[in-house]
This record gives sequence, structure tokens and C-alpha cells, in this order.
Amino acid sequence: MVGRFRSMHRLWLLVLVCALLEFGGTTPSTFAAENLTVWVRTNNVDLFKAIAAEYIKENEGVEIEVTPDGGAVEKLTVAVLGGVAPDLVEIGGTQAPMLALDGLIQPITRFAEQDGLSVKDFWPATYYRGWFEGELYSLPVNADANFIFVWYKRMFEEAGLDGETPPRFISDLDEYNRRLSQRDPAGRLVRIGIVPWYQYREANSALTWAWAFGGGFFDEERWAVTATHPNNLAMFEWMLGLAQQYPPSEVDPLRGSEYMHIWNKTAAMSLMVGDQIFTLRLTHPDELIGIGAMPYHPETGPEHPEWVGGWNMAIPVNARNAERAWDFMRFALASPMGTSIQYPAASGHTAVWYPGYRKAPLYQQYLETGDILHVVAQNLLANAQFFPPRLTVPLDLARTVRDVVEQRMAPMAALERLQAETEQRLAEDMARRRAQQSE
Repeated sequence: MVGRFRSMHRLWLLVLVCALLEFGGTTPSTFAAENLTVWVRTNNVDLFKAIAAEYIKENEGVEIEVTPDGGAVEKLTVAVLGGVAPDLVEIGGTQAPMLALDGLIQPITRFAEQDGLSVKDFWPATYYRGWFEGELYSLPVNADANFIFVWYKRMFEEAGLDGETPPRFISDLDEYNRRLSQRDPAGRLVRIGIVPWYQYREANSALTWAWAFGGGFFDEERWAVTATHPNNLAMFEWMLGLAQQYPPSEVDPLRGSEYMHIWNKTAAMSLMVGDQIFTLRLTHPDELIGIGAMPYHPETGPEHPEWVGGWNMAIPVNARNAERAWDFMRFALASPMGTSIQYPAASGHTAVWYPGYRKAPLYQQYLETGDILHVVAQNLLANAQFFPPRLTVPLDLARTVRDVVEQRMAPMAALERLQAETEQRLAEDMARRRAQQSE
């Protein structure tokens, strides 16, 4: 692990903690060695309380306090500096390398090895997001399948396309886009096939389509920015070509107040996550929704360019009972019982999240239901790309996308700017961290 604490410039946080402890401020509960404090996101509190209750049945004498403090890096930093860290904390799925680098969470490789847990027990993309410099630092709480390709079958058929056959390659997507886009008699655009630069906003669009072309913006092995990768350039040139045919000034207003164009049927195709596909089905009962895999570039891109988001769980560096914390984490996230409590049945499950644990009983239930959404999502999870560690500095993809599609900058110029600015931020950040480690 590189470094001990995230930053000396946050010493004021430690001073604040000490002041609270000395002058009667709020203090954490005091537990015996077998008791645990677990920080999770607010919407997971009841869920983890239920898991804790089941765990306690098998481990008499253990008490587990679950609080809505997960996901807050600043709060975790304060707790670690003040020596009052929780035993377990829920973190963003790609945050493990950053938190490990900052000395806030500890390796759990030894625990996983002693219990025989490895990548074979998880979807690979969810497991490896918890790795950093040869050590495992976190386990997946859940997996978010990004993204599933959807389309309106009726619109396909009206355009002379097979409603059951989605575009497989990027070139197919271009042809489908041409045939599905419509203008009124006055020449105004009223529908587009797909809006490639606005799939869960611009940054997600750039990340996802870059993988479809075989590109990417960060090399985790070299810890290097790769904005100017040739396949990124090819993707942005493709996006620009579509923007020239269907200018954002015409396309963007079609969305109206909706989050994405597909909701008001001003787009025939879209990338979506599972829960919103369920909602689309419910709110558009008169439409048959096609569900399939993303198109990709056949020469440079992977057959499955999809990636997996979600949340993880880690043990802070000064947790009072790391062994017990691990045992509860393993029960909650990597056992049939724990994952069954999180996901009790396939029936009615809206697929907001899927288990990161691939042996969760839910997956067999999914296959038995025959719902194409679950089949596609499970195939996606098995083959998804590994999402690189979250950079410790901003990667301004949204501005890059808008500058290209609105033709303020040429694709290469925009990528060179992104490369230079991000490299500078990363170099400054790493220099600061090295200076802090030497103090």
C-alpha cells in the first residue's frame, strides 16, 4: 500500500475530531471486541440490518450497528484520522484504489485466501474493481449492468427493419439511425434513431462508446491517461459525423423535460440500465421493447463493450475487529444466505442492481423465469469490461463531448486538451501525495 493518510492538509479535520471528543461533542458508540459498526448508504440501511439480524442468529453475542454513513469519503477520512473508523464501510465501486492509495482501507487478500474466495466466485468486472497493486481491498455489494441496448420494435418494423434484430456493429447502427430518423414536411427533425452523445449524459456516453471502439481513457497498469488513444479519436470522429447529420441544436430539444429521448419516443434506440427498462415497459404498455447487447466496432472493439458499475464494501485501516468485519462481509456479499436476503426472488425484481456474487441463488431463478432482460443482463455481467480505477483528478469528458459535437473543437484537438489537462492534474496530485508520504 502506498502512503498512510490521504492528506496532511486535512489535519484540521483531526483537530475537529479531537475537539469534539474532549469538549463533549458527539462520540461514537463503544463496542466490545465482537461488535461491529457498519456504514452503508442510506437506502441500504434496512437491507443490511436484515442481513445483520440473520448473521447474529448464527453468531450469538455479536452486536452490529448499521448507520447511513457509507459513500462519504470525507467522513471516512475524518473517522480514520480520529481513530474512530467503522469496521466496514460501503464505497463507490471504483474508489478502492484511491482509498487504498490514501491509506484509508486495508487489504483483505489474506481473508479471501483463507476462505477460498477468488474471482471465480464473482463476476470478473466486479471482483477486479476492488484490486490495487496486487492486493484485494473490497468486495462487490452489487453490480449495475451498463448498458443494455433497447429499441422500439414497432419503429423498426415501420422503417422496414426486423423488429427482433438489433444492430450488431457500429456500421449497422449508422444504417439503422439513418432509416429510423424522421423529419416533418417542413424539414424539422422529429425523431432520431439514437443520440450517441446523450446516453446517461455526455461522460457516460464517451466512456461507453470508447470501449465499443476498443479505446479507453486510462491505463491502470501504467497509471497513465490515454485520452488520445487512436480508437478514442475514431469514436469521437464517428460521433461528430452523426452530429453533423443531426445537429445537437435540433436533437437536444426533442428530449423536452425527459431524461433521455427514448422516454418520449423521439428516439427509437437507446442504452439503458435494468430498472429503467422495467419502467419503460410499465409506462409504455402499448409498445414492444426489444432488449439486446450493445453494438461494437468489429475490427477494434470487444464483442461485449459493456461495463459494470455498482458499490463495494471495505474494511478501514484501523477497524477494531477486522476478522469479524470480514466474516460479516463474506456472509453478506459472498454467501447464498446473505445474497438471498439482498435479492429474495426474481419475481418482480426491477434489476436496479444485481449481485456481484455470481453464485447467488437469484441468478438461477432469473434463468428459470425466461425474461430476456435477465438473460441479457447476466450475459453482460459475465463478459463486461473492467472499469478502470477512478482517477484521483477530474476527467472532463462532458466538456470534451460537447465541444466536439457542437463543432467548437476538432476531435483530436479536444482529446489533446483533455490529455494535457488531465496529465497535469494527475502529476500535481501524485507529487502532493508523495510529499505527504515523506512527511
